[in-house]
Amino acid sequence: MSAGTATRPAARTPGAGPDGYRRTPARSRMERIRARGAWGFAAPALLVVAAVTIFPVVYSIVLSFADVEIGYDGFSIQGFGLGNYAALLQSADWYRALGFTVLYTLVTVSVELVLGMLVALVLERLGVTRGWMLALMLVPSTRRTASRRGSSGCSGTPRSSSANRSPRSPA
Repeated sequence: MSAGTATRPAARTPGAGPDGYRRTPARSRMERIRARGAWGFAAPALLVVAAVTIFPVVYSIVLSFADVEIGYDGFSIQGFGLGNYAALLQSADWYRALGFTVLYTLVTVSVELVLGMLVALVLERLGVTRGWMLALMLVPSTRRTASRRGSSGCSGTPRSSSANRSPRSPA
């Protein structure tokens, strides 16, 4: 090696292990207890979310394979198979609906992306008035909430009006 090409070993990071990576310090007992408590508080909510979202999806997938017969006294499952999917793949209506869905998704996402980018660029160019414009953009969402509340009152019970009374009841 010539004198100009000699390389020095890389400086070691303080607290690094033999492989050069820094080790995370072990968590204290108190931190572990707090983490366990946090999971304990979050677990019921996570279970409810799982029950409300995951169960219906799994149930729908299972039912998609079922041969269901619907009658006046409910429905009965006659068996399981791929017949529903075979019928679906032979349906011209399904292909037409699939094509429309794909086209609709592509157009709406593209338009929203372009409009959102234009709004973002305009807002970025605004200097001092940017905060006011952001606040004005929130007004429509607050108006919708206020108009819903106004139709039912603050307590959530319908307001009395002539439309709510029966024609024979006294005013």
